[in-house]
Amino acid sequence: MRLSATEACKLSRKLVIEVGENSRAVDVLLETVNMIVRAYFMRLHFPTKGRVVQVLGNSKYRVKIRGKLSDVSCCTGQTFVVNDAVIVIYVQNNQNLKYIIGKA
Repeated sequence: MRLSATEACKLSRKLVIEVGENSRAVDVLLETVNMIVRAYFMRLHFPTKGRVVQVLGNSKYRVKIRGKLSDVSCCTGQTFVVNDAVIVIYVQNNQNLKYIIGKA
């Protein structure tokens, strides 16, 4: 069963109300789940900003993303110059399948 964030929040409030004297245990459980979810989202590669550091030609650019250099293709036909801020997407959250989709 999958719950939306709103449904999960309502369910957690209901648990705290029903548990009463054991609410500390529920608080610890909820905090643990929260930490796991945060750690999971930190690994995801949502569209992110990068900076062009070198033009390689044929719509390829060397881009600095989160402090690391990557060779990235542009899939929109736009051209960029050194120091342009760009938006990079990851296809299916795969670090090897990233593309520039425009200026940031």
